[in-house]
This record gives sequence, C-alpha cells and structure tokens, in this order.
Amino acid sequence: MKKEIEEIVKELCSPNGEFPTKIIELNGYEYLAFDWGPKTLFEYFNLYKDHKNKEMIVYEDERWTYREAYKFSSAFANSLINDFGVKKGDRIAIASRNYPEWIFSFIAITSIGAIAVPMNSWWTSKELEYGIKDSDSKILIVDEERLNRISSLYKKNNIKIIVIRPDNKNHKNNWISYSKN
Repeated sequence: MKKEIEEIVKELCSPNGEFPTKIIELNGYEYLAFDWGPKTLFEYFNLYKDHKNKEMIVYEDERWTYREAYKFSSAFANSLINDFGVKKGDRIAIASRNYPEWIFSFIAITSIGAIAVPMNSWWTSKELEYGIKDSDSKILIVDEERLNRISSLYKKNNIKIIVIRPDNKNHKNNWISYSKN
C-alpha cells in the first residue's frame, strides 16, 4: 500500500519522527521549524568537530574530510580578511560550477560575517556582470569558465577576482588563484 507524500512527511516530522518539528515565532510570524540540529551557520560549521575524519565532500576521485574542509575554509577566511581586507557585511560573489572550493568559499565568507552572493553558473556574461554590479560585490570567486565570461569586467570595475582551479597557473599578478594542491 502506497502512502501519500503528505502522510510520510507528517510521520517524519511528528514529535516521535526522525525530523521532529515545532512552531516558532520569529519577527511576529509563526513558522514550522525543525526541533533539533544547529540553529545558526556557526553551529552548523562547528559540526565538523564530531566528524573530523569522516568524508564531507566527494568530487570525482577527490575526498575531503570535515577536518580538511574546516582547515581550508579557515585559511581562506583568514586570507579574505588579511589579504583582501574583507569586513563584516562585505559582499563576495561566487560564480562557479560545483567544485569543492565553492562550498569552502561559502563557509569562509559566511564565517567572517561577510555576505556570500551565489551566482547562477549558467548565466551569460551580461547576466553575471549585472549580478555582480547589482550585489555590489567587492570580490568575485570564479572558476576558469566563468572567468572567461567576465574577463573584461574586472578591467572596468574595481573588483578583485579569485580563481578556483585555474587552467593556466601563470595568471597575471592581479589574478589570485587557490586550490587544494
């Protein structure tokens, strides 16, 4: 006998289900929220402590443990502050395919109080340019394919670019790159 999706969700989210929920009030509105788990991104990012040696990300033949992801994200967060002068509230755009560095960038950005601005990686050059300008991002994190789409943008605007997994490791001095290796 098949259960309807609503019935399954109701069971899963019941007080005795795997994902219990409760009604919370936030800014004068009532919401249905999970009754367990991290309440903030900071709490979520700290989950790595319980899973240090477990795999967090698998990408092709690469394996990244929670410890590696935390170390990489922390180092990148420090670089954003010390090398790029990022401050709380600064916007940093990410335009990349789903490389592991995408999530590491997101963790680094949000962990220092900056605002991650995810861009649609399918956007055209004009759409990317509009998104970057409209978001008032001071840094753009891109992979090589998106870099090729916005190559003239950095010349016209005062935006710093960080390249994920660049094809050509010998970019001009104003091109910053990072990767696991």
